[in-house]
Amino acid sequence: MSQKIVIGGCDALLHVDVQPTFMPGGGLPVADGDKILPAVVALHKHFHAVGQIYATLDQHPYGHISLASSYVGLPAYTQLDLKTIASWTRKKNGIAKDALFDLRDLEKYLRQVGSQTLWPDHGIAGSIEADMHPALWTAASGHFDFVLIKGYEPTCDSYSGFRDNLKRTTAFADTIREDGVERLFIVGLAFDFCVGWTALDAVAEGFREVYVVEDATRSVNLPGTDRKMPFVRPPRLILHPAFRARAASRGPPRISFSDMHGRPCSRATLEGAACPASARQVRSTTHIILGGLP
Repeated sequence: MSQKIVIGGCDALLHVDVQPTFMPGGGLPVADGDKILPAVVALHKHFHAVGQIYATLDQHPYGHISLASSYVGLPAYTQLDLKTIASWTRKKNGIAKDALFDLRDLEKYLRQVGSQTLWPDHGIAGSIEADMHPALWTAASGHFDFVLIKGYEPTCDSYSGFRDNLKRTTAFADTIREDGVERLFIVGLAFDFCVGWTALDAVAEGFREVYVVEDATRSVNLPGTDRKMPFVRPPRLILHPAFRARAASRGPPRISFSDMHGRPCSRATLEGAACPASARQVRSTTHIILGGLP
């Protein structure tokens, strides 16, 4: 983009699952996932001065419905659906003994979501790799406006920060709106799952503009992903080229870190902006909620 984007008090940075578990050496490594850290940290410092900052963390208990280790004989990246389990019975099935769900739970879930990718163990709650990446945590001094923990409920996966895979709201959008946020800038891992779904749901939630910063995200690139994601570009969403390549129209230009860095708003600019009085310009203590819990 040739024109710089000025960040103000009604803008927010949303870190999606910037965790060691999604980087080389983690349970579900995204190729070059660690390469986003310089841009992510620099953006955080930029927004810390002039905008607001939120984050999600993907954390699961052992025995979660989305983990391959919760099943017997089903390898990671299996696409589990009702056809796969058609012959399973209550007494004879492929659910592991330590799973936190039963066949009835699984059937009900798959009837609603259609299919579930079975992932290798990752983001296990309580493990070091499930925490926020230390480079980001250190840069943030532990301060965020809000941190959402998603994927914790044993019987439902959750890619988006705004809705779980059963399309139940996490109320995260309400929290962000109450802070006066109008534009979201999204970074993190992985683009073709949690980042992408979070961005699409942010548009559905009615935020004025939603950006995905292309040099601060990477994709898992599983075969068939392009058939699962709704790649047609909604209004108000400026997306990574992987989305735009499949869009019905060319769409607006993509955004990179350089389009925002180096032109922060001054306090005078912020005070003169047409932002709701509730918009915060000072970092608060971290608040953490569990998304998708009843």
